[in-house]
Amino acid sequence: AAGARPVGEDASVCQPAEVVNATMRDYQLDGLRWLVSMHENGCNGILADEMGLGKTLQTIAFLAHLKFVRGEGGPHLVVAPLSVLSSWMSELGRFCPSLRAVKLHSSDADERRRLISQLADEPGAADVVVTTYEMAKSPNVHRALATRTWWRYLIVDEGHALKNEGSQVSHALRGYHAAHKLLLTGTPLQNNLHELWALLDFLHPGLFASSDAFDNAFRLDGKAANVDNAQLAAASRLLGPLMLRRTKAEVEKGLPPKLETTIACPLSEMQLFWYKRLLLRESALLGALEAEHSAEAATGTDWKRLSSLLMQLRKCCNHPFLFPNVEPSADEAYAKQLIEGSGKFALLERLLAKLHKNGHRVVLFSQFTSTLDLLEDF
Repeated sequence: AAGARPVGEDASVCQPAEVVNATMRDYQLDGLRWLVSMHENGCNGILADEMGLGKTLQTIAFLAHLKFVRGEGGPHLVVAPLSVLSSWMSELGRFCPSLRAVKLHSSDADERRRLISQLADEPGAADVVVTTYEMAKSPNVHRALATRTWWRYLIVDEGHALKNEGSQVSHALRGYHAAHKLLLTGTPLQNNLHELWALLDFLHPGLFASSDAFDNAFRLDGKAANVDNAQLAAASRLLGPLMLRRTKAEVEKGLPPKLETTIACPLSEMQLFWYKRLLLRESALLGALEAEHSAEAATGTDWKRLSSLLMQLRKCCNHPFLFPNVEPSADEAYAKQLIEGSGKFALLERLLAKLHKNGHRVVLFSQFTSTLDLLEDF
């Protein structure tokens, strides 16, 4: 990829309006040129732009470029999480309606069989087939579309799902016949270099015969811990030509600087009551661990109890209503205790009113869907 033929800013790359109905930003055009360059050099790569920078648009523009400029049709297979399946279909219809897109997903068994049969018998009937991980690894789909159909591009959205080469999804997608592969992910690597090897081995099977060099370069498991800075630098150089990574701070110069403010919320009286009650229930176990001053003092069962306790304490810090039978039955009491029962909700009541008054928009996140249910009530 380092010796890739440069792609000029001509009509072959800057897509015509009738192909892609969107005005792409400069960094998105750079991403399109990178994808074209990787294709010309026969390299499979990772488009790892940060979330919100338009990886889907860049991919759609690339597929349009292949068909309408280079004359290289599909079919292409896009495998994505169920949560973004509708987004893929809507953006394909919005940005490039000339691409024939088919959604391979249905809750109706007869409809699924019809779609699978149609795509297996006429693979050229669609330019892009969009499906989910679950459908891609199901035996019926895999039997019909993995071995009998050759895909020009296998595109995996949220590609970091393949970081474990032993997972069912990884095994299933490795069985699909594809001339080229592309991974889309905003978080390419998280934990260790073995994940890097798993992604590279998926993109270029057989090129990296063993993961030993990656595992030995960075290992933090007990007595065999090792960090080889030279090998880490080599891995970074290896990944450079195969991955394009941009962040909002790098490309969106017009954005104001991000400001993070951490606010410590005190526990309400109700939270303190349940927090102490949870700790007292496991007081014997906590006392034994404190006396031994060693993690080895606890058995496997003990650690399961501690993990459960930690989760319960996290829930208590959000809201006591996450526990069963804590919510009051009366509507008036519920509304009052919903706010007063949690320090976070009491803060939100004041904070959201101030933000709304100043015209701000707010996004609320929580790792507990049950907390989101309470926020909906709030």
